Amino acid sequence: MKLKRTISDLHQRSVAKGGAFVAKLWMGLALLSMMLNFFIVLTLWQISPKLEIISQIVFQDALTSRQGVIAEPFDANMMDKDKINEMLIRYYLSNRYSVFPDYDEMAHRWGPNGILDRLSTDNVHYAFAQDAYGQLEEIDKNPQTSSVSIRKMSRLDNTWTIELEVFTFDQRTGQVSSRVYDVVLETAVDPAYAFFNIDFINPYGLQIVDFRQTQKKQ
Repeated sequence: MKLKRTISDLHQRSVAKGGAFVAKLWMGLALLSMMLNFFIVLTLWQISPKLEIISQIVFQDALTSRQGVIAEPFDANMMDKDKINEMLIRYYLSNRYSVFPDYDEMAHRWGPNGILDRLSTDNVHYAFAQDAYGQLEEIDKNPQTSSVSIRKMSRLDNTWTIELEVFTFDQRTGQVSSRVYDVVLETAVDPAYAFFNIDFINPYGLQIVDFRQTQKKQ
């Protein structure tokens, strides 16, 4: 009888110790999880003021599947119209300064009723076209390609101030050069200039009514 009682006591003690160990293990895991979540919250709280949205155009044929793209700004006070206009300004600058040795592509960007023409007034586009059309005729023979990086962009009412860098790659020498420009442009909105077609969307009729650029010394 004493032996049975001893075995029973040992079994109860073993079960109690096992239960205590499991409870301590789960308590430790719960504490670790709380600390990890607290660290993540602190990290998000620290970096959230540094987050910003860069607007850009995404065409349907650039997507890899039938999906919709929805962009939500972090700043709830920022209107969708402002973000779309910023996107169109970036789109205009990219098409104005980027150069490829492809006549059809560059004519689509620079030519009559092209991207730049539809985003600017006749006066602004005519001033650009005076030089651009001469380049366009020889574009297939051009050994250089150019791309654009927008460094800074700010806005005051309808005045946009942009600092951008244009990188040019020379296929003959394999060298890359760069030029930095300060651009100031004025915009206006006219619903008569709104476009809704497959390759271009300007829902509010944004127009560039004045364009000035100066090249920075490097």
